[in-house]
Formats: sequence, C-alpha cells, structure tokens
Amino acid sequence: MRISTRLNIALALSACVAIGVMAGMARVSTLGERSLRAELAGQEVARDLASLLTLTQEYTLYLGERPATQWHARFASMQRGIAAAVAHTNPPHPALLALRDQASVLDELFRQLEQVALQADSPLNPRQRSLVVERLTSESQELVERRFEWAQAVGRDRARQQRELTLVALAGPGLLLVVCAGLAWTVSRRMLAPLARLRQVARDIQGGALSARVGLASDDELGDTAASVDAMADSLVMTNAALAGEVEQRRKSQDQLHLVIDNLPALIAHVDADRRYVVANRAYMARLGRGADELVGHRVEDVHDDADRERLMPQLDLAFKGQVARFETELEHDGDARILQVTFVPEIEHGRVAGVFVLKTNVTSLRQAEERLQRVMDASPLGMFTTDQEGRCLYANPAVQRIVGLSVDACLGSGLRLALDPMTAGHESPQPAGAWAWGGIRAHEHRITRTDGQVVWVRANLAPLPGAPQTTAFVGTLEDVTERRQLQEALEQRTVALTRSNEDLARFAYVASHDLQEPIRVVNSYAQLLKRRHEAALNQEAREFLGFMVEGGQRALTLIRDLLSLSRLDSQVRPFDPVPLAEVLHGVLQDLRMTIEASGATVTHDELPTVLGDRVQLGQLLANLLSNAIKFRGQSAPRVHLHANLDASRWRISVADNGIGIDAKYVDRIFLMFQRLHVRSVYAGNGIGLAVCKRVVERHGGRIEVESVPGQGSTFRFTLPGVAQNPAPRDGASAEQ
Repeated sequence: MRISTRLNIALALSACVAIGVMAGMARVSTLGERSLRAELAGQEVARDLASLLTLTQEYTLYLGERPATQWHARFASMQRGIAAAVAHTNPPHPALLALRDQASVLDELFRQLEQVALQADSPLNPRQRSLVVERLTSESQELVERRFEWAQAVGRDRARQQRELTLVALAGPGLLLVVCAGLAWTVSRRMLAPLARLRQVARDIQGGALSARVGLASDDELGDTAASVDAMADSLVMTNAALAGEVEQRRKSQDQLHLVIDNLPALIAHVDADRRYVVANRAYMARLGRGADELVGHRVEDVHDDADRERLMPQLDLAFKGQVARFETELEHDGDARILQVTFVPEIEHGRVAGVFVLKTNVTSLRQAEERLQRVMDASPLGMFTTDQEGRCLYANPAVQRIVGLSVDACLGSGLRLALDPMTAGHESPQPAGAWAWGGIRAHEHRITRTDGQVVWVRANLAPLPGAPQTTAFVGTLEDVTERRQLQEALEQRTVALTRSNEDLARFAYVASHDLQEPIRVVNSYAQLLKRRHEAALNQEAREFLGFMVEGGQRALTLIRDLLSLSRLDSQVRPFDPVPLAEVLHGVLQDLRMTIEASGATVTHDELPTVLGDRVQLGQLLANLLSNAIKFRGQSAPRVHLHANLDASRWRISVADNGIGIDAKYVDRIFLMFQRLHVRSVYAGNGIGLAVCKRVVERHGGRIEVESVPGQGSTFRFTLPGVAQNPAPRDGASAEQ
C-alpha cells in the first residue's frame, strides 16, 4: 500500500475519532444541560407543590381569599415548571407526563373547593368540603409521588450522562493515542528506516562507491524512490564507463595529434597571452635550433634574433588584436635562408585573445618552382595567360603578345579580351558576341585582325583554376592555327572534290555495268546460236575461235554481275535486324544443293547464334565462303564446318575446310578485287567473292581474317554484332535507314 494512502487512512481515522469524541461530548453536554434544566424545573415544581399543600391547608382552615390567590399563582408557576421540564426532556419521562396530567386534576379539585366554600349556608357544605379536601389531599400526595418518580428518573439520566461523559473523556484520547501510535509505527518502520538507507546510499554514491544500491522492494513511494536511485546509480556507472572511454579516447587522440603534429614538416607552435611558447613541434624546435626546455616557457622576442623580431613582431601584434595575420618572409638560421609562409591565428576565449596559434610552412621549393614555371611559360611557343573573374588579363607570356600583336601593357586588363573577342576583332563568329570562354565556352577558334592589319586564326582555351585565389580565376592558352586552318580548308576542298569524283565514278560504274550487259548478252546469245547451228560446218580452228568467243561472253556477263553485286553493297542497304544465322545457312545450302551434291561435299555446323545485320548480305557472305571452300578442294571430298563463339560482346564465326589451302604470303591479297591465285582453266572465277565478303563484314562493324596451311585447308574467321548491340551500318547505310 502506498505511504500516501496509509497517511490518508490515518488522517481519516484521526478525524473520525476526533469528530466522534466531539460529537459524544456535545451530546453529553446537551443532555446534561437538559437534565440540569429538568432538575431545576423539578426543584421548582417541588417547591411549588409544597407551597400548594401548605396553601391548601391554610385555605381549608381559613377559607380566605389570599391563600386562594397564592395557590393559583403557585399552581401556575408549577405548570410552567412542568411545561419547561417537558420541553427540555426528549422524550418526556412518563412520570413527568403523569405529573402534568394530575396537576390539571388538582386545579379542578381546588376550584371545586372554592365553590363549596362559597356555599356556606348549605347543610351539606361541611360534608362536601371535607370530601373535596380529602380528595385534594390525596391527589396532592399522588402528585408528590409522581414528582418523586420524576426526580428519580432525572437522577438516573444524570448518572447515565455522567458515565457517558466519562467514557467519552477516556475513550477519545485513547483512540487518538492508538491512531497516533499506529501512525508513528508506520512512519518509523515504513519511512524512517528506508529514508536512512536512501541517505546512506546517496552518501556512498557521492563518495564514489557507485556499486552501492538501496535494494528496497516495496510498492510505495519509497520503493519508487529507491528504484530511481538504483537506476540513477546504474546510469552513473554506464556514464562513468562511457566518460572513462571518452577520456581514454581523447587521450589517445591527443597523443595521436601530438604525434602527427610532431611529425609534420610544417612549423607549429602555440603562444599564450604573455607571448610565451606553450607548445612547439619538433620541426619548429629544429628550425630554431632549440630544445623544448629552451623554447617552451620563453617569450617570443627572447627566442628570435633582431632581424626575425622586426619581421614577426608587428604581425604578432595584429594577431593579439584579434586579426588573422598571413604573410611571407625569409628567415635565416645558421646561414640557411628559407622562404616561410607564416600564419598567426588568434585564440579567442570569452571575447578576448587568450593566445595565438603559429603555423609556418616552408614554401621555398614552391617559389623556386614558380620561378622555373615562369621561365618556362615565358619561353613557351604556346601563348599562356591568366585572368580574373571579370576576364581581365593578369599575366600574358611573350607568345601571347607575339600572336595578338600587342605589348605587355596592352595585353593586361581588358586589352587581351577585346583583342580576342570575335566581334571586336572585326570578324563574325558562330558564337554570339561576348560568349567566348569568359562566359563558359572552354575552347573556340576564330579569326582576329592584329594591330598591324594581319588576319590570323587563333585557338583560345580557358579553364577555371581550382584552388586559386579570387584574384586569379582562369588560366588560358592561345595558339596560332592560321597555317593549320589554311591546310584544313584546302583539305576540305579536296575532300569535297574527291567525294564528288567518287560519286561520279560509282554512278558511272553502275551505269556502265548495267548498260554493258545488253550488248554482251546479244553477242553471247548469237555466238551460242552460231555454235549450235553451224558448228558442224566450221573447221577446227573456227570452232576453237567460236568457243573462245562464247567463253569470253560468259565471263564478261559474270564479271558485270559481280561488279553490280559489289556496287549494290553500298547503294542498296537495309536496316539491321535480328538474323538467325542457322536460317541463313539453311537457305544458302538450298541454293548450293546441286554444287554440294556434285562435289560430294559435307557441310556441318555447331549451334549458330542470332546476330544483328542484313539478312541478304549475310547470305552473300556465307554463300561466297562455302562456294570457295567447295571450289578450292583437293583430292578428297570437301568437308566444311561452321563454329561460333562469343568474344566479349561480339560473335566470332569460323568457316573451316579441308581444301588446298593458301600460302601465307598471299593472305593479304585474296581480299582485294580481281586478285586471283590460280588460272581460270583450273579454278573458275573473277576474284571478287572474298572482296564482297570483306565489304559485308566491315559494313557490320567487324573484321575478317584467314588462317591456312597449304594442302591441309583454311579457316576464315569474322566477327558480327550480337542482338544486344546496335551498330550503325557503315558506308552510307545510316542515311538510307
């Protein structure tokens, strides 16, 4: 149970007991007051009753008016007393009620006595008066008894009220004492002991004993407090461990930082507000030729000589005023002069300079390299210059001055930009005015007119200089390309003329080949007709001449068809599509079926891929290779095998045969037009087939080659694009697509 609940219950019980005691005492007091008033009223009634008895006897003896008047007054006083007693008694005692009822009878009897006394002359008067007096005396005696009974009842009530008052007076404090004792026991056992434990644990934790725990398991407020204290102790343990780890990590970081700083080539130190060295790395001490005991704790002006002080102290004064000071100076130590870039950074704490960090970097090699670079740039035939953000020239080497025809002073500022701008230079440019490299175009070629009137072509390139100060934003080069542009223009003119000539020649070859077929076909037809009809009438020599004529006409037609086929490779192009090589091979074998059967050739193949290309031209490629493999055979039956493998992203197709082979010195000749290695009487042909193969493979973005051993066979290998690729068809195919 919660302590607050116990305290509330104890307070409620105490309040109930106090209220009960107060209510009992109030009741007893009220009853006592009523009993006291009733007792006083009874005493008054007793006196009045005694007076009534006396006045009754006096009136009986003397029958006077004064006793009668006093009797009525006493009787009225007695009735008032009885009424007051009835009013102060709740409920009224039966004896009191009987006393009130008999009192009214007594009043009636006394009035009868007064009437009898008025009839003094009647002979019955003495007797009647005697009876009335007896009855009045009897009623008075009963009234006295009733008053006595009432007095006894009042006495009993007073005694009971006294007992009740005594009980309340004794029981109330007793109950309060019990409640207070219970409350004190609760406080002592349930609060004071745990509080003492809490206080002791708090002192232990304060003293550093973080393992101390309260260990109080209760469901009240002290239990909650104890649990919170234990949780706080656990949190302190974890926090202490974390802090210890962080301290250790910081210590390691500081050690690492000191190790890094000590091994840096830069000179690093820290000066306090009194201008005394606090920290200095090894390079700093080595440069000054002093040890740590000779440097740390000593003032800056005491460490450096007069020449160094003159250079360093004014800048150090600026740093102690809150400004970052950066400057270069040449410091000499033991005859070793070095150019140092010095930086003084103020350490601000609470609005004031608490010290200064010193960083000195040796830039001697850098400055020497800059000098060498300056000499190289000055001697370079390529123009070099630097500009700021607005395009104003900051530096221009002699080559720039020679190219644009300006002096050094004329180049600096806006002079070089105005000289290189296409519009201000007197020539229009494909770029809009002012859009040259200053606005972001990295390189541009255009013509300019020099100050001497000479027109030259220049190629200017400008690039941002990363990490450069704001004063230098871009670095540029300038090249005189007048001679190259003149050569380029001449080459372009010659290329246009050559292209026009090639187009005319191609058109002439196509027309000539196409138009030559008809007369040759006529000559050939009539020669064959003459041979069929009149060969028997001719002598042997004439028949031989006629055979030469027919054979020459057939070769001419075949040659013209081959030339047309070769020209169509470039003139009749189709877009590339996925082409299954197995289907193409099947069609070629159907076309060569008679040749294969006649020669007894065997054609086999592995699984062939789907490539991206022109189906018709790929058919020509395979047909020419298979025809050559069957044609150039040895004594045995031809055997041809096709194989494909994926090489990177392209398919490598090989066609191997067991023919007569090719001598290695002729492998470059066979792909040229009209190149034959055998006489026509042995192997027919025009020497165009392999040239067609090479054109087809090259149009598909591949290359063809051959490996051969004379007498054993040849293997032609060529590459074709896979379906995932999409090479543009070559030799004008893009325009046709």
